[in-house]
Amino acid sequence: MWILKGVLLGAGMFAAGFLLYLMAFVGKMSWHDPNPDTDQTSGFDALTLVQHVFLHSPLFYAAFAGALLIGCAMVAFWPSGRIQVP
Repeated sequence: MWILKGVLLGAGMFAAGFLLYLMAFVGKMSWHDPNPDTDQTSGFDALTLVQHVFLHSPLFYAAFAGALLIGCAMVAFWPSGRIQVP
């Protein structure tokens, strides 16, 4: 059961970190707007996002595996609060 809890905790930590990373990436890419003086919205290509974040970044996969390992370690070594009476 601790493996399932650890995977869920790790996936949640990864999802939160990935959301923050996406927000920073989109903010950085929108900073290079070619027309900052106009009221038009700047376009953003989703294929660029997929290529830069998912496909061409081995750190993405390493961070996912690391988050799962950290989540499992946290759950496995967390004190349960139960008193073991011999």
